[in-house]
Amino acid sequence: MATPSVGNRPLITKRTRLGDFTIPAAGGRGIIEIDSAKNIHAVELYFTAVGVGATYAEMIADLGAIRVRVGGQLIVDLTATELLDLYHFYNDANGVAAFVEAGVLPIRFTPYMLPLSDQTQEYAIGMLADDNPSKRNTFTVEVNMLTPGGGLTVDACEVHLETDELPAQKIGYHMRWLPYGTTWPAATAQTLDQITHEPNALAIVSYHIHHAAGTLARIRHVVNDEEVISDTPLDLNNFKLHEASRSPVALYESIDFNLANHPLGFRDISRLVNERLTLTWGVLPGGYTVIRQELCKNLR
Repeated sequence: MATPSVGNRPLITKRTRLGDFTIPAAGGRGIIEIDSAKNIHAVELYFTAVGVGATYAEMIADLGAIRVRVGGQLIVDLTATELLDLYHFYNDANGVAAFVEAGVLPIRFTPYMLPLSDQTQEYAIGMLADDNPSKRNTFTVEVNMLTPGGGLTVDACEVHLETDELPAQKIGYHMRWLPYGTTWPAATAQTLDQITHEPNALAIVSYHIHHAAGTLARIRHVVNDEEVISDTPLDLNNFKLHEASRSPVALYESIDFNLANHPLGFRDISRLVNERLTLTWGVLPGGYTVIRQELCKNLR
């Protein structure tokens, strides 16, 4: 099979170690500033404890919110737990269910479920400024530490960057991972009809309902008065996720709009008028957060 390419350039990525990040004190915050003209596919943070890759339990005990800003615009706002759990959602079906993270916290920008191609390469984070391509966008990763009772376990961090070798681009099309609000109290049947979207969002890629404890029974989703998911039992929703090589994760209920695994297979909201997401719970959680993955174009 020929190597996927754009023009005469092969579509391959390379990983570069940028240096080390000093771990903040418990409850503190640190900022990683990345200066690159490359098109960024992922940032991988490698956390260690006494020279050994930190475990999943150690990372989620020590690491809180991870926020990525490009040109000052927030494009990722997830906890370390959510980043790791979403990695497993997209990859466990590929044989990594028993994989131990061994210190790696992945922040991925090109979609996990799509192979690298001339179409999916567009979702990398281009670093040329929209208003002046002769300048680079700023790129920062904010790392917030928790305050575990026994003190922090992780004590060192390496910063690795995954880029391609194509000419530098503007940010263009890209994915954003952001929460809707904070935590919503659950009712037996609850319709969310004020879900916020980025002003430059073109499509919904997925929703992930992250809860502490509970059992979702049914899902209904209406966009512009069209019923796109019709009172579907969660078992059927998860059946379709498995068909698309997704692996539902405990304490998350995931609604994926690209079960075809196609670069353009998302739910169009470019002309959004109204939206209603109805969640019917069998067992109520104490509350939940809706994580929205959106396809956006340009920074603003």
